[in-house]
Amino acid sequence: MSKFKAHSHYQMYRSDFVFSDYSFIDEEGTFRAVLDNKMWGRMNLTAFFTFDDGRRIMASAYQNNDYYLGLPNIDIGSTLELTFLKGKRSSRICLRGVTLIAPPPAENEE
Repeated sequence: MSKFKAHSHYQMYRSDFVFSDYSFIDEEGTFRAVLDNKMWGRMNLTAFFTFDDGRRIMASAYQNNDYYLGLPNIDIGSTLELTFLKGKRSSRICLRGVTLIAPPPAENEE
């Protein structure tokens, strides 16, 4: 799969990507993580991350929050700083900030 683009549902389900390894986050905070993959939904972009502590988390970003928080333009394999906060009108914890720390390693560095 491409390092850059987000994939369709069809592409993701036809791949060997294991969705069951990922869950939603249950705490607010700022965390460092690697972007493992990303998938377009009908009105969102779902991103899959591996945190520095080994947790695998999925989160959605929406067009109305700064064009999907910039995730469509970030390469898979990049190291990011992610901020999760509770919503203003609900107790659901949402992805609210994405900062690129480092791009993915070059192919010959892996």
